[in-house]
Amino acid sequence: MSTISSRKYPRIPLDQRAKLEVQRGRGTDLAWETLDVDVRTASCEGVGIKLRQPTKSLILKNHRSVLHFHAGNAPILIPGRVAWFAGNVGADLDLGIRLDLALAQASSRELYSSWIVASILSLRDFVRK
Repeated sequence: MSTISSRKYPRIPLDQRAKLEVQRGRGTDLAWETLDVDVRTASCEGVGIKLRQPTKSLILKNHRSVLHFHAGNAPILIPGRVAWFAGNVGADLDLGIRLDLALAQASSRELYSSWIVASILSLRDFVRK
């Protein structure tokens, strides 16, 4: 069980709707499933999400993904991989997505970096009060 103190990077709590595309299949038989999710936490290297709908098939560790969400009013698309999952198959599933910012478009990478740093600093200032 992780605690805040044992995490490599601080996480900020969120409650933000997003879309997650998850890759299915292998080789030339690839398909993507788009899921409605809630982003629950975010850090400089990943996000914790909860599914808002049942999946058509299993989501496994290392499945490739693309997260679509907004930081402020700006849309952001960031590729990543499923790092962990917990809960039951279907809508009652939590996922950790490790973001691959190096593969994101420069505009998405810069927006996410600025947004997460500002969010962590504002949370830190809030906690200090």
